[in-house]
Amino acid sequence: MLTKNDLDKISMLAKLKIPDAKKDSFLDGMNRIFDWIDQLSKIDVPEVDETAVDISMSTPESLDVPAVSNTRDELMLNAKYAKFGLFCVPKVVE
Repeated sequence: MLTKNDLDKISMLAKLKIPDAKKDSFLDGMNRIFDWIDQLSKIDVPEVDETAVDISMSTPESLDVPAVSNTRDELMLNAKYAKFGLFCVPKVVE
C-alpha cells in the first residue's frame, strides 16, 4: 500500500508535478494497480515456462549490402517548395 509520502517521493524522482487536488485519486489508482499485480503473482501456473521466448532460436540476419534507394530527383518530387535542388522551408528564427 502506497502512502502520500511514497507518492511524493515517486513524483519527485520522476519529476512529475501532481496537483494536491489529484493526489488522492492518483494514489488510489496506483494502489489498485499494485493490488492487481499482487493478485497476478498469486496465480499458480506450474506448467507455464518463465520465459515466453525460446532463447535457442537465432535472429535471422540480413546482408549488409550498399544500395541506392532514392535519387535526389526522386526525393525532390516530394518537396512542397524546392530551389536549386534543395528543400525550401519557412524561416523559423529571426
